[in-house]
Amino acid sequence: MSFDDQLNCVPKILGEEIRAARKARGWTRRRLRAEMRQDKDLSLQTMATHELGTRQMTVTRLLQYCVALDLPVEELLGRVTARVRLLRTRNDSRVMVDLAALACTADPRLSSLLRWASVRAKELPARAQPIEALEPHAVEALAKVAGITPGQLTVALRELEPAAS
Repeated sequence: MSFDDQLNCVPKILGEEIRAARKARGWTRRRLRAEMRQDKDLSLQTMATHELGTRQMTVTRLLQYCVALDLPVEELLGRVTARVRLLRTRNDSRVMVDLAALACTADPRLSSLLRWASVRAKELPARAQPIEALEPHAVEALAKVAGITPGQLTVALRELEPAAS
């Protein structure tokens, strides 16, 4: 992935992270706008384009989102940077998952996937490594089940500690 490609994906990833933070609070865009005290200066359509990554935002607007969401800007930008780094270093579009580690993780982002991982690991042939190569469409489907973005799921799966044997 070229440097220009990496830069071009930043607004989309940033928007996904803001949307995920908003949804995690159970807020609508209208509620977020009210929390930002921007009722007259920020349209719901503009907020939607920020979340979709089709419109870039100023640093000031980014800080307003972060303050309203009680989300440290360095944490948000760290997530975005990690996701861009994953895109840059990925030679393969698949995400490798240790099913045994996933089946026993305490990570709350992955709690809705524990049963799937356990069942899937049992379906593998005896003595097979419990490793699953997830194609992008599978990551998207599992992300919907988990209620997080595909990028967040990818990061969480790659952070899994190998299961104890």
